[in-house]
Amino acid sequence: MFGGAGREHMQKYGTTKEQLAKVAVKNRRHAVHNERSQFRQASSLEEILAAPLVFEPLTKFQCCPTSDGAAAAVLCSEEFARKLGVTNPVTILGMSMTTDFQTTFDPPSMIKMVGQDLTHAAATQVYERAGIGPEDVDVIELHDCFTPNELIYLRGPRPLRRRPRPASSSTRNATTYGGTWVVNPSGGLLSKGIRSAPPASRNASS
Repeated sequence: MFGGAGREHMQKYGTTKEQLAKVAVKNRRHAVHNERSQFRQASSLEEILAAPLVFEPLTKFQCCPTSDGAAAAVLCSEEFARKLGVTNPVTILGMSMTTDFQTTFDPPSMIKMVGQDLTHAAATQVYERAGIGPEDVDVIELHDCFTPNELIYLRGPRPLRRRPRPASSSTRNATTYGGTWVVNPSGGLLSKGIRSAPPASRNASS
């Protein structure tokens, strides 16, 4: 599905194999500075393109590795945070959870099948609830299990479409430090890996 979404992106927007691969180049370069990343070695564009082909146009280094890990977030009141001496807490201004829509399946589109419509809906809701706009966004962490995802999800949120087009942004380094915004400074799933659910969970969720 994600490889098919990459092909569709190339057909619709003129995206090249090199532009898709540059997403992996950028995210692996970011991961060098993330001590919790699974892969902390930068890769050149030539190395990404020369990796074994998984599904045209995606090579092995454009697909996230399977990993095991855990994470936790502690939610508390401002008063409790102050008692702990936390002087610069993280504040959640807005959150949203959406699902697929009729437009996800009709007309047929691999780009929509991998989440463009629900990303658009969720991002729009969060912007409205948080009371901010695209000019307030500097850093973006998004689900980049495959390189096309980053381009698709950046195009999904309505406010971000006012900024440079995602595919060309990769060429102009607009999605890294010094650019329009920093996308996946952690290295993303392409560097950190994604957890593989046990068979029972996959069957239940499908």
